[in-house]
Amino acid sequence: MSRRPKPTAIKELEGNQGHRPLNTLDPVVPAGAPETPRYLGKSAKRIFIRKCAELLSMKVLSTVDGLALANFAKAEALGELYFRDAIKEPYCDEPIVSKEGMVVGYKRKLSQAALGFATFSKLSKGYQIEFGLTPASRSRLKVEKGAEQPPAPTREETTLPEAEVDLSMVDTTVN
Repeated sequence: MSRRPKPTAIKELEGNQGHRPLNTLDPVVPAGAPETPRYLGKSAKRIFIRKCAELLSMKVLSTVDGLALANFAKAEALGELYFRDAIKEPYCDEPIVSKEGMVVGYKRKLSQAALGFATFSKLSKGYQIEFGLTPASRSRLKVEKGAEQPPAPTREETTLPEAEVDLSMVDTTVN
């Protein structure tokens, strides 16, 4: 399987290191924050809002990035949930059963929470790379220096009031 092509905007930010001319017929998408999806749980919505602010200050967010950013926020929120459970009990004991059906010992293995955390961490990293949020992916970008951007909001500033609609059936993560 070959690597996916880089978007023209990313190539421009990197300084077009390749030999081929840039695609001048790429669709132009409006820069700006996408609408926050209503179906996100509290933690995912907090992450979505915080990452929107960070990506806007980096000048790499467009209005059509909402679904990818929402999926990133859900992966991060579920990763947080699994992490809390994995910290409590990272390992579990699996019985070793003989041919006769008797338990002859136990094998230590990672808990389901630890495996879930690893899965969602890997998924989250993929989205971080797509948005230029890892040091390696960010180091390849060249963004014009402009006016000073406001700082990204803190966790407290992005926490929703309790009066919001309860979406716990969609996302069971908590603040």
